Parts: sequence; structure tokens; C-alpha cells
Amino acid sequence: RVLETIATTIREMIGEFAHLGPSKIRIRVNEKIRDINRDEGLSLPEACPTLVNDEFNRFDAWIRKAQIDGPHEADLEFGSVGKLTRPKKINLLWEMDHHVVDLIPILGETPLGRLLSTSALGRFGITVAYDVYSGYPVGFYPSFEGTGLLPALMCVSHAVQEKTYVATRFPHIDGALLGHGKPVKIRYDRAVEFVGRQMALALGRVGIGFELARPSIPDDKPYIERHFGTFTQDFLGWMKGRTGSSPRKRGAADPMAEACIELDDFVALLHEYLITVYARRKQAGLDWETPEERWLRGIRTMTPRLLNPDEQSRIDVLASVEVEVKAGREGIRWGNKFYQCDALQEIRKTSGDHGARRKRMTPLTARVPLRN
Repeated sequence: RVLETIATTIREMIGEFAHLGPSKIRIRVNEKIRDINRDEGLSLPEACPTLVNDEFNRFDAWIRKAQIDGPHEADLEFGSVGKLTRPKKINLLWEMDHHVVDLIPILGETPLGRLLSTSALGRFGITVAYDVYSGYPVGFYPSFEGTGLLPALMCVSHAVQEKTYVATRFPHIDGALLGHGKPVKIRYDRAVEFVGRQMALALGRVGIGFELARPSIPDDKPYIERHFGTFTQDFLGWMKGRTGSSPRKRGAADPMAEACIELDDFVALLHEYLITVYARRKQAGLDWETPEERWLRGIRTMTPRLLNPDEQSRIDVLASVEVEVKAGREGIRWGNKFYQCDALQEIRKTSGDHGARRKRMTPLTARVPLRN
């Protein structure tokens, strides 16, 4: 919180002084900290000269650029410096990204394993949505789909809904996944599945905005990148069958020979780790609070935006694409897939000049579920 106050103060003071130095910044920062402690009942320490000097040196290039060309041009050139501070409430901003899991799981004789064993599998990965204010992983989707549109939209679908399934599916876990609700916006990178029209349409159908990070710059979405680093070292580090991110880190291990965890067991362990370990461990970046504590405090000041009844009844529309098609007497043909029903022909009968009476194909917009 003190570092965020220093960053915010530097941005505010750019236009006030021709020569901005650490002493002026420290005076203003400590005034703000005293106000915060008085208004919020906290006990934040005042910023010492060494801390302010270190931050001033880190921001130095951004400050000089901002004084000449303005903060906006400095942001464009130096990216996240002085800009990426945590929001003050839950669900104001999520960060989302894909991560390849360095692990070889056994599909096994479980329902999920039997389903996947009939498919052509890629590398195992996980897509995670992360609430920036609380540090809470609000949603995730493990799959062999790689980095496509389906994992991205399924992760959003999982994140916005209440996770009531945990108590019935994993009764041995002491706790629940608390994250839910629609965010104001989601920040992600410029991967093909994120910048496409279908991603924007899917988020727009449930009233969610988005923000693009710059390509190949992890600092533009630092919180989800840090989460993946912790996940890899803390959760995957002890599992047999892990491949490591490189031959050097794998060492003499033989992942194929050592693989012993079934995929369903991995999913259960993932839930247990996020609920009972990650969400309940104090973090320096959260002022030594836990993500669970921050989330619970956040919902007392801001009720999460829930899906309305219409959106909830059509939750599958999130993981779908919209395509322009033409319907005739034989129905719809799209991408070597066929669809025909009585309701479709009723639409054609009442579609004006493009109806069956004119014997023309009827132009329609179709929504295709990605899971079907």
C-alpha cells in the first residue's frame, strides 16, 4: 500500500513542480499515509528516505519523459511503470492468461479420462482468471485445448458463476471457492483467441469489458504472471511426472515413467490447493493479508454483480461463437455441420422477402456452442 501511494503521488506531482525530487515526494506521501491511517484505522508505516529514493530512481526515466511529453506518452513508452496499481474493490479488474502445465497426468479409467482418451490431445494447460484487488483466483479451466478460444471462454464462464459444486464433488475439502460475479473488465494479452471478434462478442453478451496488454511484455499483467510462478513452484514442484520447464530443471527425472497421478485426482488436488493453501496464505503483495481475507472484506463493501436470470439460463452462450449462415429447406450447413428443426422452418416462413414463399435462402445469425 505504501509503494502504491508513492507511485500515485509521483503521477500526481508531475505537473506541479518543474524540478521534482525525492524529498518533495516523501513529504506528500507521508501526509497521505497519515490520512489513510486516520480514516481507515490502519497503521501503515511512513515512507523512509531510502524507500522513496529507491522508487524515485526506478521511476526516473518515466518522470523525465512525462515532464517533457506528458504522462500518456510516458505510459506508452515505459508501460507499467507508475501505472499498474491494484484497484480498491473486488471485480473491478481481472487478469487472465493461459499457462502450460509442466506435468504428464494419467488419463485413467475415470469418466474424464475415458472421454479424453478418445481425443487427439495436445499439451496439458490451465487458463486462470485472477482478481487483482484481492489476489483471489476467481476461475480456472484445465484442458488439453492449448491456447484456443474455448479455454478462454470456459474460464470466464467458470469465474462468473458461484461454485456450489465444490461441496458435493469434493466433500473432503474444508472450504469453498469464493470468487464469483461479473468483473468490470478483464485484462489479457494479444493472443489470437483474445483479440478476436468472438471474444469481444462473448464478453459483451454478459456486460463485461476488456483491456489489452502489450504483446510480449509480462509486466503489463504482472499479477497473473506472478500467480503462475507460485503455482509452478509451490504446487507442481513436488508431483511425480512433472516435466519441468526445461531439460536443466527436469534433471535426471523421467516424467513418462514416473507419471502416476490421474487427471481427475489432479483436478481435485488443484481445488484443494487453491482453497486451503493459496487462498489462505499471507502475501507480502497484499500487505500480509490472505486472498481469502481480502475477498471477504471486499464483498462487504461491494456486492458482486451476478448474472441476471436471462444470462443464467443461457450461460452456455459464453462459450459459443456467432456465425452468419443461410437456411434453406434442408436446414443450415456450416463448416460441414448440418442443423435442421421445425422451429427453424417456422422462422423462415415469417422472415419476409427472404421466406420460403420466395424460395430463397434465409440469412440468419447462428450461435454455435464450442463444446458441441
